[in-house]
Amino acid sequence: TSGRLLTAFARTMTGVLALLLAAVVGLAILYLPNPGALLHTAYGQVLLIKIAVLSGVLVLSAANHLRFVGAATSGSKQALGVLRANIAGEQFGLIAILAITEVLMRQNPGG
Repeated sequence: TSGRLLTAFARTMTGVLALLLAAVVGLAILYLPNPGALLHTAYGQVLLIKIAVLSGVLVLSAANHLRFVGAATSGSKQALGVLRANIAGEQFGLIAILAITEVLMRQNPGG
C-alpha cells in the first residue's frame, strides 16, 4: 500500500530525473555553436550550473530509491527521517532548476 506507492514514486522520479538530464545534455548539443561555448558564454555557464544541480537531485533520488525507500517501508525510523530530508532536498533542487531555467531562457546560446 503506502510502501508500494513509495517504491513506485521513487523509481518513477529517478527515471524522470535521468530523462531530464539527458534532455538538458541533448539540448546543449543542439543549441550551443561549439563545445567551447559551454565555458565561454553566459548560456553555457548557466547550463553547467543547471546540469550540476540536476545531477545532485538525481543522486538524492537514486539514494532514496536504492537505500532508503526499502528500509523506510520495512519500518526503519532513521531511514524514514533521511528519506524525508532527501525528498525535501529534491524539492528544493527542482525549484532551483526551475529558477535556473528562467535565467537560461534569457541568455543567447551563441554568445
